Amino acid sequence: MSDISFVRTEMLPPKEPPASEVGVLGWMRANLFSNWFNSVLTLVSLYFVIQILIGLITWAWVPTWSAGSLPSVVSSLKSWAARATMPGPAGA
Repeated sequence: MSDISFVRTEMLPPKEPPASEVGVLGWMRANLFSNWFNSVLTLVSLYFVIQILIGLITWAWVPTWSAGSLPSVVSSLKSWAARATMPGPAGA
């Protein structure tokens, strides 16, 4: 029997890590989806954030009053500001 052994004389070049382990995908997998509980918590939180954003966008873009001119809008805002800054009832 002959003893044939192999010894590498040069090193192999390093390979790039898999895409699922680095970058945004790797971070999300490691931190947000590392187990079933974190996955459910992430999805529930994402649902609530989307609902809040939809409400804010609707509030910002849909007018809540029908005013015919700019002075009527200003008077509406002044009366709203006056009510908002009034002190509440005693003992409140």
